[in-house]
This record gives sequence, structure tokens and C-alpha cells, in this order.
Amino acid sequence: MALSQHAYSRIAKKVQAPLPATAGWSPPPMRDLIARIDAALLERRAS
Repeated sequence: MALSQHAYSRIAKKVQAPLPATAGWSPPPMRDLIARIDAALLERRAS
């Protein structure tokens, strides 16, 4: 699970970093991001 924890922290850092091009955009809640990541990881394992 260390790899997915690393992915979570990388994505969290990206979400927290302010992006000039997306000034009016707010990121989705962290639980939604985690759910999306988990779904993608499960999909990848299944294939």
C-alpha cells in the first residue's frame, strides 16, 4: 500500500498548489479524490 499512499500525497500536493490558470476553480473534496483514485487502482488491478 506504500505506493498508493505515495500517490495520495503527490495528488494532495498538486491540489494544494495554486494554479494561476484555474483561479476560480475549487478542487473536489479529498474523499471524492480518494474514491476516484481507489476506483482507478481497482480497475487497473482487474485488467
